[in-house]
Amino acid sequence: MREHATAKALILDARTHRGGGPREMNVLLSYLFEQEALLAYMDTPRRNLELECGPPGDVLMREGHGPEGIHRREHRVHPHTTESRLFGARVFYLVSSRTASAAEHLALALQRTERATLVGETTAGANHFACPQPLGDALAVVLPVGRTLDPDTGKDWEGVGITPDILVPADQALEEVLQRLR
Repeated sequence: MREHATAKALILDARTHRGGGPREMNVLLSYLFEQEALLAYMDTPRRNLELECGPPGDVLMREGHGPEGIHRREHRVHPHTTESRLFGARVFYLVSSRTASAAEHLALALQRTERATLVGETTAGANHFACPQPLGDALAVVLPVGRTLDPDTGKDWEGVGITPDILVPADQALEEVLQRLR
Protein backbone atom coordinates (compact mmCIF):
# COMPACT_ATOMS: atom_id res chain seq x y z
CA MET A 1 0.00 0.00 0.00
CA ARG A 2 2.86 2.37 0.71
CA GLU A 3 4.08 1.92 -2.87
CA HIS A 4 0.74 3.32 -4.07
CA ALA A 5 0.25 5.93 -1.34
CA THR A 6 0.16 8.84 -3.80
CA ALA A 7 -2.60 7.31 -5.94
CA LYS A 8 -5.67 9.45 -6.55
CA ALA A 9 -7.78 6.31 -7.13
CA LEU A 10 -7.52 2.64 -6.24
CA ILE A 11 -9.22 -0.22 -8.05
CA LEU A 12 -9.52 -3.38 -5.97
CA ASP A 13 -10.49 -6.42 -8.01
CA ALA A 14 -12.40 -9.08 -6.06
CA ARG A 15 -14.28 -10.56 -9.02
CA THR A 16 -12.71 -13.99 -8.46
CA HIS A 17 -12.04 -13.68 -4.72
CA ARG A 18 -13.68 -16.55 -2.80
CA GLY A 19 -12.97 -15.45 0.78
CA GLY A 20 -10.35 -15.12 3.46
CA GLY A 21 -10.34 -13.51 6.86
CA PRO A 22 -10.41 -10.19 8.67
CA ARG A 23 -6.63 -9.87 9.06
CA GLU A 24 -6.10 -9.29 5.36
CA MET A 25 -8.96 -6.80 5.29
CA ASN A 26 -7.62 -4.89 8.26
CA VAL A 27 -4.25 -4.28 6.63
CA LEU A 28 -5.89 -2.83 3.54
CA LEU A 29 -8.61 -0.89 5.37
CA SER A 30 -6.21 0.87 7.73
CA TYR A 31 -4.81 2.76 4.73
CA LEU A 32 -8.24 3.88 3.53
CA PHE A 33 -10.05 5.18 6.60
CA GLU A 34 -9.22 8.47 8.27
CA GLN A 35 -11.28 7.68 11.38
CA GLU A 36 -12.23 4.54 13.27
CA ALA A 37 -15.43 3.07 11.85
CA LEU A 38 -17.77 0.18 12.59
CA LEU A 39 -17.77 -2.13 9.57
CA ALA A 40 -19.93 -5.14 10.46
CA TYR A 41 -21.22 -7.37 13.23
CA MET A 42 -20.22 -11.03 13.37
CA ASP A 43 -22.74 -13.09 15.34
CA THR A 44 -22.75 -16.70 16.47
CA PRO A 45 -24.95 -18.55 18.97
CA ARG A 46 -23.20 -18.67 22.35
CA ARG A 47 -23.44 -22.49 22.36
CA ASN A 48 -20.97 -22.54 19.45
CA LEU A 49 -18.29 -21.06 21.69
CA GLU A 50 -18.20 -24.38 23.58
CA LEU A 51 -17.10 -25.97 20.31
CA GLU A 52 -14.45 -23.24 20.03
CA CYS A 53 -16.28 -22.02 16.95
CA GLY A 54 -17.03 -18.35 16.65
CA PRO A 55 -16.16 -15.32 14.59
CA PRO A 56 -12.58 -15.41 13.34
CA GLY A 57 -10.23 -14.12 16.02
CA ASP A 58 -8.72 -10.74 15.35
CA VAL A 59 -7.31 -7.94 17.50
CA LEU A 60 -9.57 -5.38 15.80
CA MET A 61 -12.75 -7.26 16.69
CA ARG A 62 -14.42 -5.96 19.82
CA GLU A 63 -16.99 -7.66 21.97
CA GLY A 64 -20.41 -6.19 21.23
CA HIS A 65 -23.91 -6.47 22.64
CA GLY A 66 -25.99 -8.86 20.57
CA PRO A 67 -29.42 -10.34 21.07
CA GLU A 68 -29.91 -12.80 23.93
CA GLY A 69 -28.01 -16.03 23.32
CA ILE A 70 -25.82 -14.46 20.62
CA HIS A 71 -22.10 -13.76 20.93
CA ARG A 72 -21.39 -10.61 18.92
CA ARG A 73 -18.08 -9.25 17.73
CA GLU A 74 -17.84 -5.80 16.14
CA HIS A 75 -15.47 -5.51 13.20
CA ARG A 76 -13.92 -2.05 13.25
CA VAL A 77 -11.29 -0.33 11.18
CA HIS A 78 -8.50 1.71 12.74
CA PRO A 79 -6.58 4.24 10.61
CA HIS A 80 -2.94 3.57 9.85
CA THR A 81 -0.84 5.51 12.34
CA THR A 82 1.96 6.63 10.03
CA GLU A 83 0.51 6.64 6.50
CA SER A 84 -2.45 8.86 5.59
CA ARG A 85 -1.96 9.73 1.93
CA LEU A 86 -4.66 7.31 0.69
CA PHE A 87 -7.35 8.57 3.08
CA GLY A 88 -8.74 10.79 0.30
CA ALA A 89 -8.25 8.47 -2.67
CA ARG A 90 -11.28 7.34 -4.66
CA VAL A 91 -11.78 3.59 -4.22
CA PHE A 92 -13.55 1.20 -6.58
CA TYR A 93 -14.21 -2.42 -5.60
CA LEU A 94 -14.90 -4.79 -8.49
CA VAL A 95 -17.27 -7.68 -7.71
CA SER A 96 -18.95 -10.56 -9.51
CA SER A 97 -21.25 -13.49 -8.83
CA ARG A 98 -18.08 -15.36 -7.77
CA THR A 99 -17.11 -12.80 -5.09
CA ALA A 100 -17.84 -14.67 -1.85
CA SER A 101 -17.50 -14.88 1.91
CA ALA A 102 -14.91 -12.50 3.37
CA ALA A 103 -14.69 -10.70 0.01
CA GLU A 104 -18.41 -9.94 0.46
CA HIS A 105 -17.77 -8.86 4.05
CA LEU A 106 -15.29 -6.34 2.65
CA ALA A 107 -17.82 -5.29 -0.01
CA LEU A 108 -20.43 -4.63 2.67
CA ALA A 109 -17.96 -2.67 4.79
CA LEU A 110 -16.79 -0.49 1.91
CA GLN A 111 -20.29 0.12 0.59
CA ARG A 112 -22.09 0.90 3.85
CA THR A 113 -19.35 3.30 4.98
CA GLU A 114 -19.38 4.89 1.51
CA ARG A 115 -15.61 4.41 1.32
CA ALA A 116 -15.76 2.65 -2.04
CA THR A 117 -17.98 2.32 -5.06
CA LEU A 118 -18.86 -1.30 -5.84
CA VAL A 119 -18.89 -2.08 -9.56
CA GLY A 120 -19.93 -5.31 -11.29
CA GLU A 121 -22.46 -8.06 -10.54
CA THR A 122 -24.34 -9.01 -7.40
CA THR A 123 -22.02 -11.11 -5.22
CA ALA A 124 -22.36 -14.84 -4.48
CA GLY A 125 -24.39 -14.63 -1.27
CA ALA A 126 -22.01 -16.79 0.78
CA ASN A 127 -22.23 -15.09 4.13
CA HIS A 128 -22.19 -17.64 6.92
CA PHE A 129 -18.77 -18.34 8.39
CA ALA A 130 -17.88 -21.88 9.31
CA CYS A 131 -15.83 -24.02 11.65
CA PRO A 132 -14.30 -27.46 10.99
CA GLN A 133 -15.27 -30.17 13.47
CA PRO A 134 -13.51 -33.56 13.60
CA LEU A 135 -15.67 -36.64 13.12
CA GLY A 136 -12.95 -39.23 13.77
CA ASP A 137 -11.06 -41.51 11.40
CA ALA A 138 -9.39 -38.43 9.85
CA LEU A 139 -12.77 -37.04 8.78
CA ALA A 140 -14.16 -33.62 9.53
CA VAL A 141 -17.22 -31.58 8.68
CA VAL A 142 -17.29 -27.82 8.15
CA LEU A 143 -20.28 -26.39 10.01
CA PRO A 144 -21.79 -22.94 9.44
CA VAL A 145 -21.63 -21.33 12.88
CA GLY A 146 -22.42 -17.66 12.41
CA ARG A 147 -23.17 -14.77 10.13
CA THR A 148 -21.94 -11.30 9.38
CA LEU A 149 -24.52 -8.50 9.62
CA ASP A 150 -24.92 -4.95 8.39
CA PRO A 151 -24.98 -2.83 11.58
CA ASP A 152 -27.48 -0.43 9.99
CA THR A 153 -30.09 -2.97 8.90
CA GLY A 154 -29.29 -6.08 10.97
CA LYS A 155 -29.46 -8.10 7.75
CA ASP A 156 -26.96 -10.41 6.12
CA TRP A 157 -26.50 -11.35 2.47
CA GLU A 158 -26.72 -15.15 2.65
CA GLY A 159 -28.32 -16.43 -0.54
CA VAL A 160 -28.95 -12.96 -2.01
CA GLY A 161 -25.53 -11.34 -2.28
CA ILE A 162 -24.59 -7.68 -2.20
CA THR A 163 -25.80 -5.49 -5.04
CA PRO A 164 -23.10 -3.17 -6.38
CA ASP A 165 -23.56 0.58 -6.73
CA ILE A 166 -22.90 0.27 -10.46
CA LEU A 167 -24.41 -2.88 -11.92
CA VAL A 168 -22.57 -4.09 -15.06
CA PRO A 169 -21.42 -7.51 -16.29
CA ALA A 170 -18.30 -8.54 -14.35
CA ASP A 171 -16.13 -8.65 -17.45
CA GLN A 172 -16.98 -4.98 -18.10
CA ALA A 173 -16.42 -3.70 -14.54
CA LEU A 174 -12.82 -2.59 -14.98
CA GLU A 175 -13.55 -0.73 -18.22
CA GLU A 176 -16.54 0.94 -16.54
CA VAL A 177 -14.32 2.28 -13.76
CA LEU A 178 -11.59 3.38 -16.16
CA GLN A 179 -14.22 5.30 -18.18
CA ARG A 180 -15.39 7.06 -15.01
CA LEU A 181 -11.82 8.02 -14.12
CA ARG A 182 -11.06 9.59 -17.51
